[in-house]
Amino acid sequence: MTVYSFACSTPDNWSNWHFLAKTFGPGLIAGTIALMAYRVASTQKQIATNKYNLDMFDKRWSVFENYHDIIDNISKCEHGDHISVQGLENLGNNLEKCIIKSEKVFESLYDNHVIAEYAIFLEEAKIITKSINELRDKSLKLEREKTLYNANKDKNIMYELDSQISKLQDQIKDKNALCIKLFPKIGDVLLDLYEKMDNELTVPHKPYETLLDKIIKFIKYKNIR
Repeated sequence: MTVYSFACSTPDNWSNWHFLAKTFGPGLIAGTIALMAYRVASTQKQIATNKYNLDMFDKRWSVFENYHDIIDNISKCEHGDHISVQGLENLGNNLEKCIIKSEKVFESLYDNHVIAEYAIFLEEAKIITKSINELRDKSLKLEREKTLYNANKDKNIMYELDSQISKLQDQIKDKNALCIKLFPKIGDVLLDLYEKMDNELTVPHKPYETLLDKIIKFIKYKNIR
């Protein structure tokens, strides 16, 4: 009769497992609880931030709309053939007031350089516009002289006046083109601030859902245990 024998493994030494659990168990449990507490605290911080953003939304939106209107009106001061310096000055005052308000309600708008950049833009526009107006005055004066000599039918003088007027008109066009080029530069500065405002107006809601999911998972885990 054939006899089969099977090797039996040595029983586990439960005293070693008891020693390991007793030594490392409390640390693992404490670490797990600390990690969970940290993640919950981090989520609560995000929720508090989002709640703050929601509470500030109305104030921020009001400033944001005002700023949008100012940018829109600044672009309208460029009429193709002339610049409304007076309009730019008035808008500059409104812009300064708007930015002072924005720094109080938008967290990312500190130490911004928009007002300083706009002041430089306005000063350059004033200088160029002053030069354009002087050239226009000279052109108008020559036009009046041309009318006078036209009555006397002095063709040589009229030809000379036409030549001078043409040169003045070319200079006016060049100066005006130079002034128009100022707008894209200040536009980039204003748009950068506009985008910062827009970013802060966007409030994520996912952390609320994430915290709820974690609480549900935690409750299920406790029930299983």
